[in-house]
Amino acid sequence: MKAAASNPTHPIGLSERLAAAMAAKGMTTAELARAVGFTYQAIRKLETGASKDMMAGHVFAVSDALGVSARWMATGKGAMKDGQAAMASPAITRIAEALEGLDEEGRRALLVVLDRLATGAALAQGPDDSKPAP
Repeated sequence: MKAAASNPTHPIGLSERLAAAMAAKGMTTAELARAVGFTYQAIRKLETGASKDMMAGHVFAVSDALGVSARWMATGKGAMKDGQAAMASPAITRIAEALEGLDEEGRRALLVVLDRLATGAALAQGPDDSKPAP
């Protein structure tokens, strides 16, 4: 059994999920490699997307080391951490649902908008991003 690679039904791909989990745990590539008994290069391939999937046993080892849900790591579905779904706000749930319903280009565009909102950057009105929003 292999973990699902990024596709239109998953909001983010395996490399993005791995990076998010590593950041949340504060774990480096070398630390994760040591923790699960992989080579540094094997983890880097997963991080960069050069390897698009993991065998089931590896998903569990990596998920355990990072403290995240194996289901989320493998598929992108469900909460990042077990028991987290009940704590998600309606806004977070709505954003996740919107991401799942979009194709890759749409997901990227929505994430750009969210990043701009989070940083206080103005949203452009049209194709010319240099014009500030009203």
